[in-house]
Amino acid sequence: MPAQALSEFDRASVRLRSLGLTLRSLPGEYRVNFRNGADDTARSAADLDEAIAIGEAMAEIAGLCPHTCPARRHPSSSAKRYRRRFIRRHNKWFRQRCVRGKRRA
Repeated sequence: MPAQALSEFDRASVRLRSLGLTLRSLPGEYRVNFRNGADDTARSAADLDEAIAIGEAMAEIAGLCPHTCPARRHPSSSAKRYRRRFIRRHNKWFRQRCVRGKRRA
């Protein structure tokens, strides 16, 4: 079964999503906004090309464009690494507690 080609809206949505923006299709307009953005930061456009241009301009102004500001993530910020660090600290504390208990006995 061949894969379906993406529509113009889907391609534009993917392009803006990579910049950290969302694209919504409303009756007669397109709305571009930041991810988890409030309603007052949303911008409207009459056609899809205008919505893409508005989205790219919003991304450049906000510094979300990957060409101007690459996304940097601290290596120890993932949930998995945090959990592992927590478990190691707990085990270290527990071992120290056991060693202290043996000395007293």
